[in-house]
Formats: sequence, C-alpha cells, structure tokens
Amino acid sequence: MTTAVAYVATAAQLNLEVGAKVIYMERLRFADDEPLALEPVHLPYARFADLFNFDLAHRSLYALMEQEFGVRPVLAEESVEAVLLSTEEAEIFGVAPGSPALLTRRITRDGEGAVVEAATSLYRGDRYRMALVRRR
Repeated sequence: MTTAVAYVATAAQLNLEVGAKVIYMERLRFADDEPLALEPVHLPYARFADLFNFDLAHRSLYALMEQEFGVRPVLAEESVEAVLLSTEEAEIFGVAPGSPALLTRRITRDGEGAVVEAATSLYRGDRYRMALVRRR
C-alpha cells in the first residue's frame, strides 16, 4: 500500500481533482495456495488516510471501511470483459502468456453516493467462474 497522485482516469473514477492524493494497493488473491486474482485498488486518501495504520493481510478492506471509518460500501458498478494475459501477468499467475482471463472494473459507492473505491481485478480464466444475478 502506498500513496499516489490521481491522474486523469483515476481522478475521474474517484470524483477527485487531477493531482489529488490517493491510496494505491495491489492485492494478489489465492485459493489453495494458487494465485487466482490480481486486484489493483485506488481509494480517496482524504477519506482513508488512517488505513496505513491497519494490517490488511488478514482483514477485509470493506470491514475496515465500516468498522474503522464509518463508511459502508453499498453499491458497485462493475463491468466484466474477456482478455488475454500479458507476459508479466501470466508470470504472476504461473501460466502461459496469452492465456485467457476475466477483467473487471468496479466503482464502489457509499450510502450517500460518494465513490469510495475504484478497482480493477484480473482473474485467471482457467480457474475462475463468475455467477451473476439480475433482477428486474
């Protein structure tokens, strides 16, 4: 976890000014000691500056948001697309470059509609399945 400057895309996703300070973290998710997902996340620094005081290795980010910051993520807008892994990404997952993957982009909001997270997740296509529910 580190701080970064919000460039145009990240600033737009988080509804911040270009150049605003953000928190950047990259998490690698495992199942049975096998890497399944890579998740880069941006958070507004002004809202979550004290996040650096917590160990995220064994705690849920959303649980921390609720318990320590009083922020409850309630809505996520997410897109999913099929992609092929780059050489660097394939190395992380231990598969061949060009292997299939699922890429999601998510904007998460709190109960007041403020953006609390911008995340991109890359899932191994050979070990992951997504189930979606739609209600009308």
